Amino acid sequence: MQTNEAPTLSPRVQQAVKDDAAETISALFKKEWDAKKKADADLKTSAEAFALNKQLIANKLQDLQVARVAEQVFRDSFGDGLPPAKSFGEFVQAAIFRNSNFLEKNYGSTLSVPDRSYWTPKQKAALTTASGTLGAYTVPTEYASKVMGIVAELAFVRTRAQIVKMNSGTFAYPLLDITSAQAAGTSPFAGGLLLSWLADAASRTETEPQFKELELKAWELSGVTTISRPLLDDGANLDAYLTVLVAHAVAQYEEAAFLTGNGVGKPQGILGAAATIAVSRQAANVIQYADVAGMLAKLPPGSHEYACWTCSPTALPQLLELKDAITSGSAVHLQAGISEATARPRLTLGGLPLKVSQWLPALGTKGDLILADWRYYVVGDRSLEIASSDGVIFLKNQISVRVVERVDGQPWIDKPITLQDGVTQVSPFLVLN
Repeated sequence: MQTNEAPTLSPRVQQAVKDDAAETISALFKKEWDAKKKADADLKTSAEAFALNKQLIANKLQDLQVARVAEQVFRDSFGDGLPPAKSFGEFVQAAIFRNSNFLEKNYGSTLSVPDRSYWTPKQKAALTTASGTLGAYTVPTEYASKVMGIVAELAFVRTRAQIVKMNSGTFAYPLLDITSAQAAGTSPFAGGLLLSWLADAASRTETEPQFKELELKAWELSGVTTISRPLLDDGANLDAYLTVLVAHAVAQYEEAAFLTGNGVGKPQGILGAAATIAVSRQAANVIQYADVAGMLAKLPPGSHEYACWTCSPTALPQLLELKDAITSGSAVHLQAGISEATARPRLTLGGLPLKVSQWLPALGTKGDLILADWRYYVVGDRSLEIASSDGVIFLKNQISVRVVERVDGQPWIDKPITLQDGVTQVSPFLVLN
């Protein structure tokens, strides 16, 4: 006879049922726990994003408040109109006080702020702890020209190079192609254009010059200086101080880039340029007259009247003692009519100007002596800008000012020039190796 009683399970079967139940419960618990952790993480991310946006808004409001107070102070000093005489010092004062209306009305200068839309979360997070306003005021042309005019007087590259004005961050500069190999008898300096002597009614071969494009990019050269409040209040002295300071700084660091820059985030200098020819020296760690002659021989025809030597300070003593192998006279000419012991060096080598640069390597190293025709070098000028920081150095009564120059420089040839014989290679950029 059948009964409704549940079957009696053996102890082993009962234990298996308990184990299965425990595993099922553990799996369900883990699933719920993982879901809870994910929800907590999402909530934390949302809270951090909210806090970041809140801080960004607070920073912006603080910037606006500082700007309004500074603008009122500036108006109390100068009124809403134009002060009696404009100057670079007054422009800097207005830029520090962030008087945008005054600068735009009287100097045509507006605040340029970088686009933040493409910034990474890390960059945006860094902004929350940054002090000051991003962006800068473009220095008006008349004052930028004054500063760069002093730079040209201090620097030997700018006075010899091709200077182009860049109206944007990049600029395509068309140039005659003089480096592509030509047929025998065709001058490379005409870009492939061939001229021939022909008899009357003889047929003519049509040729046309070839061109290349050099892309310039406005790299940023910047630095920060401090200005005391008394100097800031003295517009005339501030004008002279900043003009000279900025000009000297720009001249020095431009020279470094034009000579030795690697082209990554900065201008391409001639020391490592693809167009530069390295001339091997006759003996290690010295400069001989044969080295000078070898470098002169590699200059392009037409460059001997325009080229300029540059040496490192440690190479100069040897050059001053260098003797002409033919006449045994000094290769570096001294002032006529004065004894060599008391004469001031004219600093010409082989009849060409000789400049000394602290940025070139020591004697015996590649590039301790350079010979260059800087007409084959292009300098692209974009802008000169001034910006200030919110942070006043209270204990020293100073304000921080950032100076930004946007510039590029490159040789406008990308390799040595092959002459019409198809064999001889020359270059306007030569370094002693």
